[in-house]
Amino acid sequence: MLDNSKIAATVLEIAGRNFGPENVVRAIAEPWSDWLGNDAVRVMLVIAPDADLSGRAAADTSVQTNQWLLRQGEERRAFIFYATEDELADSGDPEP
Repeated sequence: MLDNSKIAATVLEIAGRNFGPENVVRAIAEPWSDWLGNDAVRVMLVIAPDADLSGRAAADTSVQTNQWLLRQGEERRAFIFYATEDELADSGDPEP
């Protein structure tokens, strides 16, 4: 099982390539489970307040992240969520 900080760093790198580095602030990865109860990884991608995101870049980020996880031998899949710092703070998420 990969370390969550390594997953977060890689997702940040992938998202930076797809969205442009000016649009992504940081990534947080934590254990999660999917709708079937399988182990998964929840990734919160924190974006810039004025980020200009496309659906294609979001899909590419998800696909490329999950392909990378497979190449690393990771059995968990990543589910990526997006929020600005303000939205994250307002949500009460424990990782502000």
